[in-house]
Amino acid sequence: MLPPILGQCASYFAYPNMQNVDGRDAAIRNHDKLICALAKRISRADSDDLAQEGRIAMLRALETFDPTRGVELWTYAKRFVLGAMLRFLAVEAKEPHGDDVDDLVASIASPEDNAEEAIIHTEERAAQRERLMKGLAALTDEEREIIFLRFFEMKSSRAVAEQLGISKGDESRKAKSAMATLKERAA
Repeated sequence: MLPPILGQCASYFAYPNMQNVDGRDAAIRNHDKLICALAKRISRADSDDLAQEGRIAMLRALETFDPTRGVELWTYAKRFVLGAMLRFLAVEAKEPHGDDVDDLVASIASPEDNAEEAIIHTEERAAQRERLMKGLAALTDEEREIIFLRFFEMKSSRAVAEQLGISKGDESRKAKSAMATLKERAA
């Protein structure tokens, strides 16, 4: 008979050996639709790139997943996946990309349809970066700090609240408000 806490953790029994390549592949395959849906919710323009970042983050989450804690795998991994996606967008927003220029030059040398697609894609990414920067600028310093700690440093809500000297409830409300602001500005 299994302890009750392990009986609740179906993810562990679905993927009993996370160190095994087949077990990791199965876990990623079974969660790929969730990763892709999360990527599309964040950004339709970069959803393929975000989904790939999410898959890599899922691998990281699988390395540290402890099924004895009674938490479902996706519940645990979602913070890793979301954090990786937001980090990717932040890096995209900060750094100009030479590869965009290279893609544009390469597409100009090819048929006209590809050139038009490359120009549209480059403009979409620039617009997305601009919206993200406006969203971040609209946040208070404390909200930016909460977003950074939660999604870039992968700290728990409780750890963020303790670090900032506020209650966990206040931290959750501020994080939710910050995410709503970012979502509104990025739309």
